[in-house]
Amino acid sequence: MPYQKNLKLIPQYMSKDNFFHLAKRFFYGTFASRILGMVRDIAMAFYFGSSPEIASFMVAYRLSNLFRRLFGEGTINAGFVPHFEALNHSSNKKSYEFYRDLLFSLVVLLLILTAIIELVLALNIFSSFDSTLLYIMIMLPGLIFICLYALNSAFLNCHRRFFLPAIAPIFFNIVWIVTIILVQGHSLKKQMTLLSFSIVVAYFSQFLTTHFSAHKIYYQNIGKEKWHFPNFFSKHVKLMLRPLTYSIIGVGALQINSAIDAIYAKIADPSGPAYLWYAIRLQQLPFALFSVALSSALLPTLSKALQKGQSDTFSKNLQKAISLSFALMLVCTVGIFVIGGYAVNLIYGRGDFTGESISNTYQCLVGYSIGLIPQTVVLIIANCFYAKKKYKVPAFATIATVVINILLNGFFVFGLKMNAFSVALATSISACFNAAVLGALLKKNYKIMFFPKSFVKVISIVAFSSFVTHIFGKYVFDDPSFYILLENSDYAYPSYFFQQVIQFFSMSFIFLGSITGFFLITAFLTKKSFSSLF
Repeated sequence: MPYQKNLKLIPQYMSKDNFFHLAKRFFYGTFASRILGMVRDIAMAFYFGSSPEIASFMVAYRLSNLFRRLFGEGTINAGFVPHFEALNHSSNKKSYEFYRDLLFSLVVLLLILTAIIELVLALNIFSSFDSTLLYIMIMLPGLIFICLYALNSAFLNCHRRFFLPAIAPIFFNIVWIVTIILVQGHSLKKQMTLLSFSIVVAYFSQFLTTHFSAHKIYYQNIGKEKWHFPNFFSKHVKLMLRPLTYSIIGVGALQINSAIDAIYAKIADPSGPAYLWYAIRLQQLPFALFSVALSSALLPTLSKALQKGQSDTFSKNLQKAISLSFALMLVCTVGIFVIGGYAVNLIYGRGDFTGESISNTYQCLVGYSIGLIPQTVVLIIANCFYAKKKYKVPAFATIATVVINILLNGFFVFGLKMNAFSVALATSISACFNAAVLGALLKKNYKIMFFPKSFVKVISIVAFSSFVTHIFGKYVFDDPSFYILLENSDYAYPSYFFQQVIQFFSMSFIFLGSITGFFLITAFLTKKSFSSLF
C-alpha cells in the first residue's frame, strides 16, 4: 500500500527537534509576512487616514473575521493536531484519511453557513445606511479559503513544516497593497468596496500557498486515487466535532468580544475603531513573532509527548515556553511604553494620518501592550489543555473573560466617558483575569513556576534599561510620550521623516542595547550562561 511504502516520509520526533527549533522556523516565516503586513498598514494610514468610512471598513473586517476565528487558525489547530497525532500514533492511514474527510466536510459546512449568513445580511442591508454590512457581505466568501488554509497549516505543522504556513500571509498582503494603489482616484466608499472584493482574492492566494504542499504529503502517503472519495463527516470527524465545539465557543466568545470592542470604540470616538486597528497591528507584531511561534510549535510537541507517556518532557517544555515568553513579552511591553510613540510616528505619521491620530493610536497601543504577557500565558496554557483534549477549561475561562471585558468597557465608555484607549485597557485587564484562572487550574496538576527567581533579574534589567532610555529621550529629543499619555495636546512628535527615523532608531538602540549590555554583565558576574538568566 502507498501509505506503508512511504512511511519513512513521516518526520520523526527526535529529541533534537524540540519546539525551540520549530518555533524558529515559524518565526522566520512570520517575520517576513509581518513586515509586509506593516507596509500594508502604512499604505492604509497614508492613503486613507482614520476617517469614519475607514472605521466602518475596519469594523466590517473584524466582524467578518469572526467566521475565520471560529473555524480557522487557532480553533482548527487546537482540535486537529491532538486528534491527528493520536491517530498517527496507532495508524498512519487513518490519520491521513481523517485529514481528507475533515477538509471536505469543512467545505460543505462553511458553504452552508456562508449562504445562511449572506441571506440574513441581505435582508438587513436595505434597512441600514451604514456601509459596514455591505463590506461584510463582500468579504465573507473569502473566509472559506482562509479556514481551509488553517487546516492545511495544522496538517503541515504536524509534519514539522512551519515556515510555509507562516510565510503564506505575504501573498495576502501583496494583493491588499496592490489594490490600495490601484483604487486611488475613486470615491472613498468605492475604494473600500473594491478593497473588500480584493480581500476575497487575497484569502484565496493565501490558501493556495499551502494547498499544493499539503496535498503532496497526502498523495505520497495515501495516493491520489482516494482523494476524491472522502467520507463526509466520518466517525473521526464527528469525534473531533464535540471537543471542537468547546474551542469554537471559546474562540467565538473572544471574537464577539473583539467585535464589541470595535463598537464601543466607535461610540467613544467615531474614529476609535481606526485607532484600535492601527494600534493592535503594532501590538500583534511581537505577539505573532514570539508568542504564536512558541505556541504553534509547542502544541504538536506536547501532543506527541502525551502519546508517548513522556510527562517529564511535557512539563519541561511547558515550563521553558512560559519562562522564555515572559522574558520576551516583558521586553516588548516595556519597549512599547518607552518607544511605542516613536514607532507609531515613524510608521503612520504622514499623509492623512494627523498628529491627533498618532497620539490616540499610541495611547491605544499602550493599553493593548499591558495585556501582552497575560495573553501569551493564556495562549501557551490553553495549548496544554488542548493537548490533553480538555477543551472545556479554556472555553469557559474565555467566556468569563469576555463578560468581564464587556462590563469594563461599559464602565469606562459610558460611566467614565473615556476615549478609545479605555477599550484597549479593558481588553488587557480581562486578559490578566484569564491568565490567572488558567494558571491556577494548571498548577493543580503540574509543578509550573510562573514567577521563578530568574524573573527578578529580568525585571530589574528591563526596568533599569527603560529608565536609561527615558532619560536619554527626555534630554536629547524632549520626549513627549509621557505627556501624550496624559492627553496633553501641547506635545507632539516631529512630522519630518528624517527626524522620525533618527528618533526611533536612537531610542530603540539605547533601549535594546542597554538590555543586552546589562544581561551580558550579569551573566559575566554570576558566571552563568546568557540563556540561563531566563
